[in-house]
Amino acid sequence: MRFAPVIIALGLAACSPGKDAEEQYRMVEKAGGSKQELCDAAGKVADAYLSSKDQESYERWKLTRDVQCMSAR
Repeated sequence: MRFAPVIIALGLAACSPGKDAEEQYRMVEKAGGSKQELCDAAGKVADAYLSSKDQESYERWKLTRDVQCMSAR
């Protein structure tokens, strides 16, 4: 049972708010969402990673949001 905490930690990491938001972004993208919808969805992903204090993922999704939002103008 030494591995139980590791398995639990991996399971929790797979269900992070950032990953959930990424999945929602991909759903909007796959459904042919408008540029504004993609902008909004990318912003939600960036916000989720900011709340999770995941600097690298936040910066990547902030850039994605910026690009999508500029495209939506």
